[in-house]
This record gives sequence, structure tokens and C-alpha cells, in this order.
Amino acid sequence: MIRRPPRSTPKPSSAASDVYKRQPPQPPHILAWNKLQSSLDLIHDADLFCTEVSLIIRVYLEGRFDLQAPDRTTEEFLFELQTSKYLDDSHKDLLGDFLSECDLVKFAKAEPPENELRRLHEAAGRLVGETQPRFEKTKNDLKEENSL
Repeated sequence: MIRRPPRSTPKPSSAASDVYKRQPPQPPHILAWNKLQSSLDLIHDADLFCTEVSLIIRVYLEGRFDLQAPDRTTEEFLFELQTSKYLDDSHKDLLGDFLSECDLVKFAKAEPPENELRRLHEAAGRLVGETQPRFEKTKNDLKEENSL
């Protein structure tokens, strides 16, 4: 008697299984929040901390508003930002102060105390929090919910 090996079920191709594993990319504000939380681990190295936090904000602004922040110097970026309608004046001022203070640490080798670094971190969080997308319910949405 001849024995045949049992039939095996075909395995799905790796491309097909990747479809199920892929998830949509996270929105820029979620990525920024997560990275800002992680950046607190670097707070004892002012240069590294300021480099990381300013990059997080620059990447966030690029993803959120399509501003080419990571590829420009602070001066170039702030100049471009003057004509931008994406941020209001208070956010432009906050961003300008934030990036300038980070540059002092990164390039002038200033060594601020930890409480100043935490203040910078709070400013970054405030900028993300106040500029992230708002999903407000309209009156029609509320009427539909109440009628259910």
C-alpha cells in the first residue's frame, strides 16, 4: 500500500496576511502625545531633551498642517509661519518662544534647570492640545442621538 502525505491547507500569502496586520497610521496629535510622554525620560539631559521635544513639535506641525518645519531652521520656519492661517497669533507666539528656548539649549549650550525643561514640555503639550483636530457634535447629531 502506498501512503500519500496528508494534504495540507495552503497558507495565505504573506501579502494577504499583511492586509490584516496593517493598521491605519495614527493621527499626528496622537503620535505627538505619545512621543512627548516618552521624552520625559530624557529630561536629565537638557540638550537631548530639547532636541527631541522640538523635533516632536516640528514633525507634529508638518503632519497636522503640512508645514515643512523639520527641514527648516527656526528662523526660516517662523518667517513662513507669519503668513500661515493654520495657527492663530497666540499659538505662533507660543511656538516662537518654545523653539527659541530649545535652540538656546541646543546651540548656545544653555543648561536650564529641570523645572524650566518641564515648562518647555508643558508648552509643547499645550501647543498640541490646542491645535489638534476638534470633533464637535452638531445640533443635528445631538437631535439624532436624542431621537434614538
